Amino acid sequence: MPNTAHPARFTTLTALCTTAMLLSLSGCDQTQTTNPPPRGDTGGRVDPYRSTGIDAGSARASTVDLLEFSDRVGEALASRIATIPEIAGAADRVVIEMGAIENSTQTPSSDFAIMRRRVFASLVNSDLVRPYADILEAPEVTDRQRGRFAIDPGSTDRYDTRATYVLQGFFGELSRGGGIQSNYYYEMTLTNLQSRRILFVEQFDSKQIR
Repeated sequence: MPNTAHPARFTTLTALCTTAMLLSLSGCDQTQTTNPPPRGDTGGRVDPYRSTGIDAGSARASTVDLLEFSDRVGEALASRIATIPEIAGAADRVVIEMGAIENSTQTPSSDFAIMRRRVFASLVNSDLVRPYADILEAPEVTDRQRGRFAIDPGSTDRYDTRATYVLQGFFGELSRGGGIQSNYYYEMTLTNLQSRRILFVEQFDSKQIR
C-alpha cells in the first residue's frame, strides 16, 4: 500500500522553511531601515540652525534665534526697498550706512556684531537692493582703514544726510527666575539721517527657559 503521508509532510516542511526565510529577510530589511549604517565621524559639526542642549542651557540668547533674525532682516529689507517711496523714487541711489547696536541684554555685543555682519552681507549681495542703494560700512571703520593705507590720512567721504539712511539695532532682555527664563526682543530700524524718519522696522521676540 503506498505511503501518502510523506509528500504532505514534505510540503508542510517546505512551506514552514519558506515562511521562516521570508520573515528573516523581512527582519533584516527592517533592521537596516531602523538602524542605517553609520556615515562616519562628523567631527562635532551640526546644522547651525539646529538647537542643541548647550543652546538651551546657555545664559546667552539662542544662536539659532540670532541667525534666523538676521536672515529675516536681510530678506525683509531687501524686499521692501523698492516699495519705499523715498528710496525707490530718489533721483540717485541712496546710501544705507550700518549703524550702531544698542545691547541691553546679558549676551555679549560680539554675538550681535555677527548678526550685523550677516545683514550687511545680505544687503550688499542683494540684486533687489543694488539698483536703489549703496550699502556702506560705518564711517569709523573706513576711517581706520584710510589711516592705514592713505597717503593723506583725513577721513573717508560723507554723504548728503537727506539721502543717507542708517540701519541700527536694539536688543533687549526681560529676565525672570534668576535667569532661568529670558524673553528677548530684537529690533532693527532704517532711519533717515536728516529727518530722523523711520522707514523700516523688523521685530522678533523669543523666549528661553534654562
